[in-house]
Amino acid sequence: MLNLKDPELYTLSPENHPRQFSQKLDQEIGYDIYNIESDLCQRVSKHKLKQQYSPGSQNWLGLDPQILQTPYPEIKEFLTVLKKYSPKKMVDFGAGYGRIGIVLQAIIPEASFVGYEIIKEPAQEANRIYKKYGLKDCQVYTEDLLSNNFVIPPADMYFIYDFCDPYGLRVLLNSLRKQFEKERVFMVARGKGVRSLIQNKYPEFWALNGVVHFDNWSLYASSVELSG
Repeated sequence: MLNLKDPELYTLSPENHPRQFSQKLDQEIGYDIYNIESDLCQRVSKHKLKQQYSPGSQNWLGLDPQILQTPYPEIKEFLTVLKKYSPKKMVDFGAGYGRIGIVLQAIIPEASFVGYEIIKEPAQEANRIYKKYGLKDCQVYTEDLLSNNFVIPPADMYFIYDFCDPYGLRVLLNSLRKQFEKERVFMVARGKGVRSLIQNKYPEFWALNGVVHFDNWSLYASSVELSG
C-alpha cells in the first residue's frame, strides 16, 4: 500500500504531464474513477440525475475527469505555500474525489479536510479511499453548494474553482466575503472564471493584502500581507 503521507509521492518529474501523472497516481491509490464516471454518464443519458443539480450549477459529466480535477503536483504547490501559515482546516467547494484531502495529510498533517460535492458517487469514493488509508481527518459530504440551506463552515483555508457558472460562483463568493471578515483566513482560487470574477467584482479579497498569482491558481488572505 502506498504511503500517502509522503510528500514526494506528489512531485512531478520533468518527463511527465500533470494530468497523466495524476491519472496514474489515482490508479495506484486505488480509485475507481472511470467506472464511476461511465456509470454516471449512462444514468444522466436516461435523465436519472437531473434532480441532483441546482439551476446555477453545470453538468460536467461526460468530460474526462482528469480535466476537471486539480492535478496532484498543483495541490502540493499551493499547500506548500500555505504550510508556513500553520493552517488548521481546509474546506473544498466541489471536492470531486477528494484529492486535496489526501495531499493535505502529507503536506500539513496537523490540518483537517472537509469537502463538499453535489454528486454522491465521487463523495462516497473519496471517503472509501480515506478509510482505506486511515485518513481520519478527511471527509467529503454530498451537498448542493448553491442551496439556500448550505452554510459555509468556519475554516482558515478555502479552495474554490470553476465548478459552476458565474451565477453560482457569485453566490458562493458572496458568502465567502463574510468569512474574510475574520482573522487569518486564506482562499485558493483555481480557474480563469473564478479568478477573473474575483479580480473584477470582489476587490475585498485582494485590495487590502494583495494576491499571489501562480499559473493556474491564486492565493488571497484576510489579514496577511501577500503582495511582493
